[in-house]
Amino acid sequence: MAVDKLVDSAQLDADLEDIADAIRAKGGTSASLAFPNDFVSAVQAIPTGITPTGTKSITENGTYDVTQYASAEVNVSGGGGFDAEDIATGTAPNGAIVLSSAVTTVAAQAFYNKPITSVSGSAVTTVKTSAFQNCTSMTSATFPALTTIESNAFRGSKLTSASFPLATSVGGSAFEACQSLTSVSLPAVTTPGNFAYNCNNLENVDLSACTTVPGGTFQMCYKLATLDLPACTKIQNQAFYNARTLSTLILRHNSVVTLDNVGAFTNTPLRGYNSLSGTVYVPQALISSYQTASNWSSLYSGGHCTFAAIEGSQYE
Repeated sequence: MAVDKLVDSAQLDADLEDIADAIRAKGGTSASLAFPNDFVSAVQAIPTGITPTGTKSITENGTYDVTQYASAEVNVSGGGGFDAEDIATGTAPNGAIVLSSAVTTVAAQAFYNKPITSVSGSAVTTVKTSAFQNCTSMTSATFPALTTIESNAFRGSKLTSASFPLATSVGGSAFEACQSLTSVSLPAVTTPGNFAYNCNNLENVDLSACTTVPGGTFQMCYKLATLDLPACTKIQNQAFYNARTLSTLILRHNSVVTLDNVGAFTNTPLRGYNSLSGTVYVPQALISSYQTASNWSSLYSGGHCTFAAIEGSQYE
């Protein structure tokens, strides 16, 4: 036998409205819902699985469940940021970082002073100012598509080598004070900044397209003994200042390379540092021109700089 019960209609309306609000929120709709048919159809229309909404901001190390968010931004100290979905492996900002193909630019100061050990990104074309500055645990950076390296990009890091064959621009101090750096290959860069200042252990350099060597570029590169600059047309003052072992310079241009000031070679064997001497290899036809050219003549008359022909030498 059915028994009628007293119903609080106001409370029932409020309860139904709460249920309707929950259905609308879950279903992503703002439509009005009439009980019961609209409730049923709205619930049936809710897609299975999670539909993420909103943004989660992560500001410190940890493990986070971000499945309920449409995006999760890792805000690294220094102002840089990456979407969590763009970090394929590793836990930013520490450890080994692999950036997904969605990342084409590493933001300015993105990993500044962070203890990452390595970084790679197949689609990265630009590394902005100070992006990896002072990453004193980072020994490798792999960016096969990199074209632009801005100032201070890797300054003070522990990179052991830097090979970026597609790079056409490298800013001042980009690798300054990278004390573990032994080799740099930037064969497409024509007008670099003074990128290698104070790289004490740098030995091998490929600057095949470089036309001008700015002042301070190889200052305090103590182990740079030989350098081949096939496209060079100008060397600025203090370009090799205190490069104490630079004894062999190869200049292949078909006219005399402009030397702004003999100070470019202060404290190098080419200027008699530690009573040593050096050789500048040039095209045979230009030897006498170098011996009398402005500033080169001062090096030559000093008795420590010799000009020799490229032709017939090991550098031909």
